[in-house]
Amino acid sequence: MPLKAAIPISLTGRFAALGRKALRGAELWAEYSGAELLVEDDGSDPEKAAEWTAHFCRNRTVDAVFGPYSSSLCLAAARAAHALGGTLWNHGGASDEITQYGNVVSCITPASRYFVPVIDMLKRAGKKKVAVAEAEGSGFSGMVAGGAARRGADFGMDIQRVAYDPAAGAERVLNAARGADALLAAGRMEDDIALAERVFSMRERPEFLCFVAAGVDEFGKVFADRCEGVLSVSQWEEETSPEAEFGPSGAEFAAMFAERNGHRPDYPAAQAFNIGLIAEKCAIENAGGDDEALRETAKRLDFTTFYGRFKTDGRGNQIGHSTAVTKWKDGKRVVVEPMGFEPTTSTLPVLRSPD
Repeated sequence: MPLKAAIPISLTGRFAALGRKALRGAELWAEYSGAELLVEDDGSDPEKAAEWTAHFCRNRTVDAVFGPYSSSLCLAAARAAHALGGTLWNHGGASDEITQYGNVVSCITPASRYFVPVIDMLKRAGKKKVAVAEAEGSGFSGMVAGGAARRGADFGMDIQRVAYDPAAGAERVLNAARGADALLAAGRMEDDIALAERVFSMRERPEFLCFVAAGVDEFGKVFADRCEGVLSVSQWEEETSPEAEFGPSGAEFAAMFAERNGHRPDYPAAQAFNIGLIAEKCAIENAGGDDEALRETAKRLDFTTFYGRFKTDGRGNQIGHSTAVTKWKDGKRVVVEPMGFEPTTSTLPVLRSPD
């Protein structure tokens, strides 16, 4: 029997751009699976995200409540679901603290591991001095920066974390970037775009630049050829799709999405589609099972979808999936890791993917 799912998602407010991407993925999953999907706008407001999550959890006809997009909203939703004993199926909140309640099933790589493959690449390229920018007031940003700092410390690298107030300017970040081999920025979408504008205007900038926001197409639309060579991390790219044990292949998902929406999918859409597949798989394994039974099933499953491996640590933290590293090249994002990379010495941060 097809699932009935529900999702509070940002259709207005500061997270609307990425929220709409995620919703397109969730809607495509519902169409693909024959599921019913209830949708409400959380307005990019944590209180509204919590209210709609609670509303859906109280609705006994809803089989699975999907989380919103953004770590701050998802944390509020997780708290609300936990208060009612409900499960939150997380596709859009990467902050590690979201799974603290034990009622979250997450399909995405946690924020603390976002920059791990980037640090590994810089280590192999012989780079030692790295500045990591984090936006004040963002738990997600702090988690990403902290994970990068710990990984760099393992290699004896000189990692300088720089917290800054996006509203007050980025002078602290620019000062730290001068003389660094690389600058890694882990702000919200608007934070990274504002910071990139300042960094791209620097006379002498780090050889390698990496922005979380550069992992979606909007970054290229804003900066055009100025973002050539800029790195990012991505939860999913079609090129990295493994052979799927359940659901469509990466190519099939991308083709379905493009036919429905007129453009290729970014990773927010892929992970929203994927959380639907995860919930669906759990329902198949537990025919007629209730919310708690589905959550317990998720804890023991280990399988692969087009998105990658799904395996949690028992509390909902995703341990089977890893981020890919992408680079802007000729107006498009190309995968440079895990496919391999070739470092170059240049005033621009250029990593070449294999020909």
